[in-house]
Amino acid sequence: FVVIYIDDNEVHRIPLEVLRRDMVLVPQDIFLFSDSIANNIRLGNPSQPLDAVYEAARIASVYNEIMEFEHKFETMLGERGITLSGGQKQRVAI
Repeated sequence: FVVIYIDDNEVHRIPLEVLRRDMVLVPQDIFLFSDSIANNIRLGNPSQPLDAVYEAARIASVYNEIMEFEHKFETMLGERGITLSGGQKQRVAI
């Protein structure tokens, strides 16, 4: 049988509410809206301040890449904007 570990802890010993709070599933094929990077990160909480958006990007390890774009977090995605790599899309979605 298979045993899954998270930080040296068997996953079945971690309370379910902790797993649900601390984990996220990010599928391979991500859908992002034709909107700014900032608004895609804010999705689900549109009143989120820009500092929180920056922190989320740092945690997802995509902040530095976003800062390389000409319009940074206001860079538009989608049909009239830029196309992100698969990994960048996943990190924005996180």
